Amino acid sequence: MHCNYVVVVVLYNKQVAASTTLSTLADYDFKTAKLIIHNNGPQSIELDATSENVFQQNFGKIELNNCLDNPSLSVIYNRYIQSHPEAEKFVLLDDDTTINETFQQALLKGNADVECPKIISVFDKETYYPMSHNAVVADAEVLDPFSAVSIGSGLIIRRSLVDKFRQHGLSLFDEHYALYGVDTSFFRRIHLLAHKGVAITLSTTCHLMHSLSRTEGAMNDFRKKERIWDLAISTRQYPSVRGYYVFLKRVFSDLCAFNFKDTFLLISAFIAGRHPKCRTLKNQ
Repeated sequence: MHCNYVVVVVLYNKQVAASTTLSTLADYDFKTAKLIIHNNGPQSIELDATSENVFQQNFGKIELNNCLDNPSLSVIYNRYIQSHPEAEKFVLLDDDTTINETFQQALLKGNADVECPKIISVFDKETYYPMSHNAVVADAEVLDPFSAVSIGSGLIIRRSLVDKFRQHGLSLFDEHYALYGVDTSFFRRIHLLAHKGVAITLSTTCHLMHSLSRTEGAMNDFRKKERIWDLAISTRQYPSVRGYYVFLKRVFSDLCAFNFKDTFLLISAFIAGRHPKCRTLKNQ
């Protein structure tokens, strides 16, 4: 069966039945879509008979991939896009997003190069994304390609955007990044093409409830380290006056606080220019 759409759900340390994304996806008809469940580790999982039956009723095809070496999100997204040249649209989702009818309709009927759903935190019910000109876009349905940013989960990407990136020698996602920064680099590349005169349309006609780490508790060591990598890599790969200002301000702040561990990480990450998980890859 030919599928017009590819829906990729990335799981990490979670069973299929425990994923909010998968359980709510199963409530809607996506018969013209292929569902790819990508398990990024750390242990192999299986699709139980009940879940498989439900997904078969709502999707044209189902595929479960156990990838226990935990590749970066940028690599995962790019590889699935590259391996499905027949697909008209791609949907990227993490494991804790609540799907609703507005999202289904945006997938089936949307015409923009990219649909960026309004992201509402399940924690405080506030809208946090998308943003444009450093402000949350709460009401508009059309986004500015020169300034819009959002998170990766929930993006609906048309084939037209893939073709526009390819014509300029770019993959959609920058493989210098592994986790944090993957979605931001996608929008930086859109900004770059927009400034080159490439016409790119972005819409925000639907909404999703999402578990946002920035609204739910203090930052743990893992997230802190990933944000440092994001800052350093972005300063190196997408240089700007403001970017260097933020980077140097952070370096001096850590030095003044005698936080030499973070200072060393910032500088070493800047020199490397890519996440440790991505160093063995030939990146674009």
